[in-house]
Amino acid sequence: MTQTQIEAKLRQALNEDITREKDVMYILGESWKLLEKLGTASHFALTLYCHWALHADLTRPNTTLDFLTRVDRFIEGELDHRKLNVADNHRMFREFIFLDTFRKELRAFFANFALPTALCDEDQRWHEFLNLYAGIIEDGSLYCGDDVLEAKKKGLKLIKGVTFSKGLASPPDSYFPFYFTWEVQMQDASVVEAEVNAAPLPDGSPMLVHGLKVRR
Repeated sequence: MTQTQIEAKLRQALNEDITREKDVMYILGESWKLLEKLGTASHFALTLYCHWALHADLTRPNTTLDFLTRVDRFIEGELDHRKLNVADNHRMFREFIFLDTFRKELRAFFANFALPTALCDEDQRWHEFLNLYAGIIEDGSLYCGDDVLEAKKKGLKLIKGVTFSKGLASPPDSYFPFYFTWEVQMQDASVVEAEVNAAPLPDGSPMLVHGLKVRR
């Protein structure tokens, strides 16, 4: 299939309503075909989230390590407030809820091929997309190898991987009908669970709702 044919299929899909998980799978699958032609070196988040939609569990460091390194720093700050960077942790909570980096890279990717960007430009459309995407990656995991030793070799201090799932139902005014639950598997065999969602404040900005708990 030529690049022009892939672009035409993507353009049609992006101009239609995205209402089913298979619509999301199709868009990300066709995007991956274009991404392979463009090169993945500067598209870490886009590569990760396209791969994750197509494969439930990812272990290759060149795909997962960038995200896991950010989670590792986040967990380090949450467990030891002497190392807490409030701005970085706020960005990580947004990443857990809205997948901000994925959204930014996906928009730039579409724009590079002169494809419609409304999916990434409009909050409501992006939230609907994430709601469907969550169903696709549910119970999927991200690691950078098979064991703790491999995680340490790759520079991770505390964690070895994460698993995503849909959590409990959320209040009616939340952006999503359920909490996003990120289970962070620690190198000491404990688990840190982050449950996250967001609700609109009166001025329209999102109020992040989150909780962390450690299971030994």
